[in-house]
Amino acid sequence: MFGLLILLTSCVTRLKSLNQIEPYASKIGKKFVLKTDCYAVEFVKSEPYRPYPLQIFPPDYAVPSILSTNYIGRDDGNRRILGIVKQGSVFTVVGARHEWRAMAYDDYIYEIVFGDPDYAEWKVCDVFWLANPKCPPNFDPKYVVPVADH
Repeated sequence: MFGLLILLTSCVTRLKSLNQIEPYASKIGKKFVLKTDCYAVEFVKSEPYRPYPLQIFPPDYAVPSILSTNYIGRDDGNRRILGIVKQGSVFTVVGARHEWRAMAYDDYIYEIVFGDPDYAEWKVCDVFWLANPKCPPNFDPKYVVPVADH
């Protein structure tokens, strides 16, 4: 019985808001700019715990390495490519969360919105793939820089 309880609790994904916790809180409201074109990808089989099923992927991270509008609409059964976010696009960090599942993953994720009205339909996006996996995550300078550094 104890083993079943451990197995069941290890399958539960937990979320925790980091919006009021430093150093995450200091990033909220800050603007950043993309240094490269990226894909906007929707999880088709989104897990119900994920607050935002849309993620921004740099090329070659579980999406085609060549950016092309030919891939828009591509669906591999798990993800669907919705569009391309252009280099130079500015976004604002609006949230941060810790997402973890025992014996599976332990992720720190920033939530963002784009300032460009062309991307308004996407609302809040998850930019896990644009940051390093450390705690706290920092944006990978290959893909993202603060607006002041642009």
